[in-house]
Amino acid sequence: MVSVATLDKEVEKFRPQNANANNEEFDDVFPIIEPWTGPVTAEELLQEISDTFKRFAILPEHSDTVLALWVIFTWLIDYVGVSPILAISSPEKRCGKTTKLTN
Repeated sequence: MVSVATLDKEVEKFRPQNANANNEEFDDVFPIIEPWTGPVTAEELLQEISDTFKRFAILPEHSDTVLALWVIFTWLIDYVGVSPILAISSPEKRCGKTTKLTN
């Protein structure tokens, strides 16, 4: 059995030394996103995201729309009670699964 104090000391060894109470240690993982300077319509945003997926991956019909909606959904995750899992599969290796995940 390990005491809480011992566990805290061990965890502290792995935390970045420059981290503070404002969670600056997460800045590299989750960069601060600045708001866009002008108004953006949902239709324009979804179309641009959809076009980006179509530019970098060969997709089944309507998949670009599903992926664009999924991207928007990920920004709303704090406001939903349940989140489905997005399953990405392909008929063969090197079809663009990783590209879809990183776009």
